[in-house]
Amino acid sequence: MRTVINIKSGGRTPISGMAHSVFLLVLLLGAGPLAESIPEALLAGILIKVGLDIIDWGFLLRAHRLSIKTALVMWGVLLMTVFWDLIGAVLVGMFVANLLTIESITTHQLESMNSEHSSQLDQEEQHLFDRCGDALMLFRLEGPLSFGAAKGISERMTQIRQYKILLLDVTDVPHLGITATLAIERMVEEAEHHERQVLIAGANAKVKARLEQFRIHELTGSRREALAHAAQELDPN
Repeated sequence: MRTVINIKSGGRTPISGMAHSVFLLVLLLGAGPLAESIPEALLAGILIKVGLDIIDWGFLLRAHRLSIKTALVMWGVLLMTVFWDLIGAVLVGMFVANLLTIESITTHQLESMNSEHSSQLDQEEQHLFDRCGDALMLFRLEGPLSFGAAKGISERMTQIRQYKILLLDVTDVPHLGITATLAIERMVEEAEHHERQVLIAGANAKVKARLEQFRIHELTGSRREALAHAAQELDPN
């Protein structure tokens, strides 16, 4: 609120906010009696004016175009601010917004997990993939996997039994969260329990180090090298 008012009042540098803080400190440390003579009605009027100024009216007018979830969060925070507490409303709003963000990221991650199709393969990789046929499960993981993706990974563990070789492609994974790594670990263990071979391809240095911390050593080179190895295992001729 104070930042918005500073900017709308002409503030352009951090000195504006610093001066405001110093002024409040002076009032708290001894200059409070000087402010006692200010009528409360005047302070109330200032607060009303400030409240009206910091509202993004243009955004509110377009709120109906938002998704239902986003609109509910916005109006929920607004109502909690009015009838409950500003700080509490902000904390609740941030928590719910983060949950929605995680849900959105997780949905994208799960949609990008490709266990049946071979999209984004070049011609040579596609040829190797076709040679493997239904005996190979190509499981593509994409994005900075977090704990939200762990459930999706675990749900796909039941598909492993249908394949002879499980190829986890982490080429497009820049980061692995601990929970997601645990889910991959369980996936590998499930595959090995059913006597399936596991290959992990395309891991960068950071992802490789995280997997090795969990004693996951089924690491190969690139996706092409892993496909070539799988094709050789399934069709030596």
